Amino acid sequence: MANSILGAQNKNEAKVIEAVLNGNLELVSILLDEGVNPNTQNVQKKPLLYLATERNNLELVDLLLKKGALVDFPFDDKNRVNEQAGLDEIDPTPFLYAGAHGQTEIINRLIREKPNLEIRNYYGGNALIPAAEKGHYETAKLLLEKTDIDVNFINFLGWTALLEVVILSKDPEMQVKMAKLLLEHGADILIEDKDGVNALGHAKKKNNNQLIILLKSHQ
Repeated sequence: MANSILGAQNKNEAKVIEAVLNGNLELVSILLDEGVNPNTQNVQKKPLLYLATERNNLELVDLLLKKGALVDFPFDDKNRVNEQAGLDEIDPTPFLYAGAHGQTEIINRLIREKPNLEIRNYYGGNALIPAAEKGHYETAKLLLEKTDIDVNFINFLGWTALLEVVILSKDPEMQVKMAKLLLEHGADILIEDKDGVNALGHAKKKNNNQLIILLKSHQ
């Protein structure tokens, strides 16, 4: 009897995973109301909320949270490979994933659940650093305005959000716009990377005159 109950539960878990992947809100809601765990994980150990976030499905994210999904439910990314990058680059929580991918609406919804800002991504950084570096301006702005995220947090590479913007961003105009946003929220231009070079030093290497002028004005 116990095995048949377990088998039914496993079938329903498989159904809810498939329903999330297909964006079937009605079926997800029905299955959760019938007792399926809202923190059910797929074979890769990704919980439903993570799967919904990967698909940028705000309605599903909202539904899962209302049904009891935990915003910080752990996703163990050890030895798991990102199929696109071929690297071990998987963010451990939906909040970090949404930040890195510029999913502003989902970030805004997750903020209401008070996510743990101390959880780090695979580079040892917070959600702000990749959001800023990738040019997700509205996401970075939301994080700075609606959370207590550390604008000067340093990741494993020795970089802050400002340093990543100056070093890695490809769009010169966005570099200036994002740097200005970070500076307005207390970014410290004097923080140096592991080689002892600060944001201004890297800006000079990039020959971005507007960025150089902006950083000099905050010395």
